[in-house]
Amino acid sequence: MKKTIFALAMSTVFTLPAHAADYVIDTQKAHAFIDFRIQHLGFSWMSGRFNDFEGTFSYDSENPEASKIDVKIDVASV
Repeated sequence: MKKTIFALAMSTVFTLPAHAADYVIDTQKAHAFIDFRIQHLGFSWMSGRFNDFEGTFSYDSENPEASKIDVKIDVASV
């Protein structure tokens, strides 16, 4: 019985029509961040982070080339 339900669920998932999905980057819940590393004098690394940013992205699994991202970073929040 469990195998039948699983097979039915999987067949439903894989037969759903694919389409582009639009997302908003979640900056309030600490799920996203923008950090960076730069080389310092050729022998060590410095890390930093931008605290204020926002953005959206769109992904289409059928046409990945059409995917888009738009991110705005407040560079003063470094």
